[in-house]
Amino acid sequence: MHKKKLLIISVSAGRGHVRAAEALKKTATALVADTELTVEHIDMMEYVSMPLRKAIIETYDVLVRTIPSLWGYIYEKTNDDKRVKTVSKIIKKANQFNSRKFYQFLNTFDPDYIICTHSFPAQVIEQSREPRHKGIPLSVVITDYGIHSYWLVSTRATYFVATKKMKWEMVQKGIPEKHVIISGIPVDPIFCMNKSIPDLHSKYHISSTERVVLLLSGGQGFMKSDTVLALLLQHTYTNPIRIIAVAGKNKKLVKQLGAVVQSAGTSIPVDIVGWTETVDEYLHLADVVVTKPGGSTTSECILLGKPMIVINPIPGQEEHNAEYIADAGYGHIVRTGTDLLYYVDMYTTKPMSTCSDQARTTPAAEVIVKTVYRDMIINMKSKNK
Repeated sequence: MHKKKLLIISVSAGRGHVRAAEALKKTATALVADTELTVEHIDMMEYVSMPLRKAIIETYDVLVRTIPSLWGYIYEKTNDDKRVKTVSKIIKKANQFNSRKFYQFLNTFDPDYIICTHSFPAQVIEQSREPRHKGIPLSVVITDYGIHSYWLVSTRATYFVATKKMKWEMVQKGIPEKHVIISGIPVDPIFCMNKSIPDLHSKYHISSTERVVLLLSGGQGFMKSDTVLALLLQHTYTNPIRIIAVAGKNKKLVKQLGAVVQSAGTSIPVDIVGWTETVDEYLHLADVVVTKPGGSTTSECILLGKPMIVINPIPGQEEHNAEYIADAGYGHIVRTGTDLLYYVDMYTTKPMSTCSDQARTTPAAEVIVKTVYRDMIINMKSKNK
């Protein structure tokens, strides 16, 4: 029997797209025997020219970090089907030229199916001059809770979305209904594992009487967690709390958080964490999560039933995520220090009903992998007829 090849492509502009791709690879490897399926995950940025890589990654990072309002303006102005088509025509030749290494990889790996967790690689595939590239079955996994026109790369692709509203919007934009599947956003399978809270309390030296406030800065540490932490440490809470502040890869932020704790002169215990592979354990421990509303983080919190307090959503996709969180009852958007302290106090004062009962019973990654693998088998049988 022919061993099938599944190619998963992400883009390292923000960690969410990569995390979703990693979740899909782990799930596919767990569900399908390696004798039947080869799974490869690549970062598209490793297969394009350096100028294009810098334009995509560095421009995004600089804008969301320093001028988020400009990013929001660009996001809204390009969220138009006609504008996207015009821009795509303009940059088509540039993409073809700058992505030659990627096209060579496609020829060498020769996948039976492709899943993209970012719109860019899907666009490049559809813009290829080689007909066989356009003949490879393609799925696009949308990793936020809102639709942007740039995601709509082809009417032949299968789209995996997080909500019913997103599916409705895509159908209104001309995507065939059968090509849009409500799956949720993929998260690492480790978040689906049951964890003993008493064991985690013991591991991290947390008292069972302490309520845990988890402060997440995002994988790159974009949120101004030092300001938030200083505010949290000024308040007197009804119940004893412990704050776990995760700074991600931002080493400067780790030092800033430490300085905040030293200068606060508070008895509130604070654990400062840099880059970590055990965010799932911290999430299990949390009574409330203060965070930026990235698509992956939002999905992880929903899966574990953890209420979110959303601060400083980036204009554009994070605003869509924040609105979904508030509308669906998964948390609150706060714009003032008073609002922040009110909701932290509320969630740490009494046991709160979680949203886990509203989460999907089947993890999104599993829904996607099973759907894609079924299609791969169908396609293989059709070729062999």
